[in-house]
Amino acid sequence: GGHSSSDDIAAWAGYWIAGFTLRKALPKPHFSIEYDYASGDARRGDRKVGTFDQLYPTNHAYYGIADQVGWRNIRDLRTGLDVLPLPKWKVNFDWHFFWLASAHDGLYNAGGALVVPAPMAGASHRDVGREADLYLTYALRDRVTIGAGFGHLFPGRFLKENSPGSGSSFPYGFLTYRF
Repeated sequence: GGHSSSDDIAAWAGYWIAGFTLRKALPKPHFSIEYDYASGDARRGDRKVGTFDQLYPTNHAYYGIADQVGWRNIRDLRTGLDVLPLPKWKVNFDWHFFWLASAHDGLYNAGGALVVPAPMAGASHRDVGREADLYLTYALRDRVTIGAGFGHLFPGRFLKENSPGSGSSFPYGFLTYRF
């Protein structure tokens, strides 16, 4: 609840996650499944804001590392697999299925900005797309980790019908030092 200007706020979000590890099997695979939901605005001009406001943007660790989807007006089903193939090495793979929560609201990016608005009459399809994320890390020393990854968003019908509809890729590398 609350207010935004003279409009009421009726928005919510939640997530549910489950996972298990096969500890006796090498390379100790960890399987997970997660469902994330953030409400969207159901009707324009009804004096009620239904779009969840993600207070702390830049959620690429949760909603795809390609950073094309934020936690606003979204449904995300994520499946994940993590393995430890060798000592000090970890490989992660996530597969996301994205849909709009409301056909009358648009797609928001990882920073919370509206990037693809829905048509005035509402979107014909809510399927935003699927994203594959793969990354690996290596513990170089006790406090130093290096890694690299790649994420790609495969556009769904909503993106194809309401934007240029091209996919988006994000390659990256990193070095971390823990104090």
